[in-house]
Amino acid sequence: MINADNKMRNTLLLGSGFSKKFGGYLPSDFFKIFNHKSIAAKLRGHLLSFRENNYDFEGFYQSILDSKDEVFSQEKITIVKKVITEIYKDMDDFFDYKIRSFSSSFSYLSVMNFIINKFSYASGGNGYIFSLNQDLLLERLRLVT
Repeated sequence: MINADNKMRNTLLLGSGFSKKFGGYLPSDFFKIFNHKSIAAKLRGHLLSFRENNYDFEGFYQSILDSKDEVFSQEKITIVKKVITEIYKDMDDFFDYKIRSFSSSFSYLSVMNFIINKFSYASGGNGYIFSLNQDLLLERLRLVT
C-alpha cells in the first residue's frame, strides 16, 4: 500500500497463531467445551461430529444458533454461550497474567511491542495492523505500552 507521499506502507496481518505463543487458543482449541460439565449429551454428540469431520469451532457455534432442532432449545443455546464466554474470559485472564509477568523484564513482550510499533500508525509507525480475529492479546498489549 502506498500513502499520499508515495511512501510504501507496511501491513501486519495477524491470525489466531499470533496469540498462540502467549497461550491463546486456535479455533480448534475451543473444542475443549466438549469436556465442560454444562454441555448436555446431545450437544456433546453434535460437537463431536463437528470435531471428527474437521469442522471449525465457529461452524459448530453457528450451527447451534441457526438450528431449528429441538435438541438446541433456547436454554441449551444459553448454556453454550455461557461456556464460550467462560473460555474467552479464561484466555483473557491468562493473557493479562502473562503480560504482567513479562512486563517487568526485556522479553518476548518487548520484541512483540517493537514489531507492533513499527506498523502501528498511532505509535508513529508507517503501516497498518489487520487482525483476522478479535485479538484479545493485541488489545492487552496496547494497554500496557
